[in-house]
Parts: sequence; C-alpha cells; structure tokens
Amino acid sequence: MLLNSIVAVVIIVIAIFTVKKYKMSMKYGCCGSADSGEGRRVEVADKNPEDYPYTAVLDIKGMTCENCVRYVENALNEQGDNRRQADESCSPL
Repeated sequence: MLLNSIVAVVIIVIAIFTVKKYKMSMKYGCCGSADSGEGRRVEVADKNPEDYPYTAVLDIKGMTCENCVRYVENALNEQGDNRRQADESCSPL
C-alpha cells in the first residue's frame, strides 16, 4: 500500500512539472522562458556595419522562435567588440 502511494505521488509530481512546462512554452515560445521579454537585446556600441570588414556565417541548428534568435544574438554580442546578428528566418528542427 505504501509503495503504491509513493508511486502515485511521483507520477503526480511528474505530471505537474510537465503541465507547467507546457504552459510556459505556450505562453513564452519554445524556450519557455519568462525572463526573455522584448527589448532585452544586447546591443554593440558601434552599429556601423562598415566598421566590421569581416563576415563569418555560423549554421546554428535548433533556433525555432524569436526567443531562440535573441538568445543566440545576445550570447554572441556579449563576446567582445564584434557585431553579430542572427538570421530571423528560423526553421523548426
């Protein structure tokens, strides 16, 4: 009887976390992150594209929403005095 109760509690806890994650993903996109609101982009100080003579193209898989693009851009723009811009045309996995 005690073992059945423990198993039932574990299943209920897993179900609660699953429903919570699903609600977050429906509200905030596939990343499900409430802290990734609009306007939280990391910008570089020098926005003139002519000051950046070199270009590199990175093929990053898994960007499925605007939150994903923002995360990638922010992570890259935090890496020094370079200008990075992620392609807005995300494709699902």
